[in-house]
Amino acid sequence: MSFLSKLFGSKEEPKRPAPIPPPPETPTRFDGPVQVSVEQGLSAHFFRKDGVSWPGVDWAVACVTDTQKKIFLVRTYHSQNPPNPEEKPSLAKKAADYISGKIARGEAISRDEEHVAE
Repeated sequence: MSFLSKLFGSKEEPKRPAPIPPPPETPTRFDGPVQVSVEQGLSAHFFRKDGVSWPGVDWAVACVTDTQKKIFLVRTYHSQNPPNPEEKPSLAKKAADYISGKIARGEAISRDEEHVAE
């Protein structure tokens, strides 16, 4: 400890423990009727698996039953760069169809996994 530290005290911040991440969510499996709708979308450029930045939309797709409402994020990519704004409604439908297809096949859907409707 230096002379100045002894004289004025230590200015070091106490070390805080790292935050505890939330536990992984249990995947959801829907039984019975489910209403699937797109609530909103965030347009941006995203890096695809091939490393290329491409315009797309992250959609919040809601799945509503009598007892619960779950929202899943589904990414879609525009067919061209720069994007055509008129393509957005078909991309929203593609995202909703992606989730509807998983439900129809009886698949469990997790919010922890990445959903990309290609």
